[in-house]
Amino acid sequence: MNHKVHYNEKDKVAVIEYVGNISVSYVDQVTKQLDEILEGKNGRSVIADISESPLLQIGRDARMKMAEIAQTLNLDRIAIVGATSMNRMMAKVTSAPFGKSKEADFFKTKEEAISWLTGGSRE
Repeated sequence: MNHKVHYNEKDKVAVIEYVGNISVSYVDQVTKQLDEILEGKNGRSVIADISESPLLQIGRDARMKMAEIAQTLNLDRIAIVGATSMNRMMAKVTSAPFGKSKEADFFKTKEEAISWLTGGSRE
């Protein structure tokens, strides 16, 4: 799996860096890692960096799997970084099952995303 999941201790946010397409098996792996690194954390905000997925493709099965496990993650906010116009549309479709469309937004940089996730204003 080329995708990377880690926790930014300084800013208290989880970071997922997607590389290439997203399959059902990747959804399972990323979700497991995300759940593990957020365990016991008060803030459960995530940066999803899709800048390395120029043609973000998430199949129907992967979207269904995301919807199925969304309830267990209990995320506060999701900041999506590096989205092209097409990726924004796809991200909106895939974030809707998480029930977080109002708590999700798009940013050009991780710094802007971190500011928004940590309570700063949107620039």
